[in-house]
Amino acid sequence: FRGSSANISGKGFAGMHFIAKASSQKDFDQWVESARGSPNSLSLDDYIQLAAPSENNSVEKYQLQKENLFDWILMKYM
Repeated sequence: FRGSSANISGKGFAGMHFIAKASSQKDFDQWVESARGSPNSLSLDDYIQLAAPSENNSVEKYQLQKENLFDWILMKYM
């Protein structure tokens, strides 16, 4: 399904398009494995750079460098 940003979130929001895919569990598991094989490692510093305003970025896959990074990001906004 084609999608786009529905919220005005600053310069470049109109270029925020994506494809949402419905898949089988097997296809999802294969996607997870491909993400785990990504050479991109996501550290806190990398996350801060990704969270900064930007425009027209291509899709990237990352591996978490720290196991608790996801929890840290969530708690930051609690």
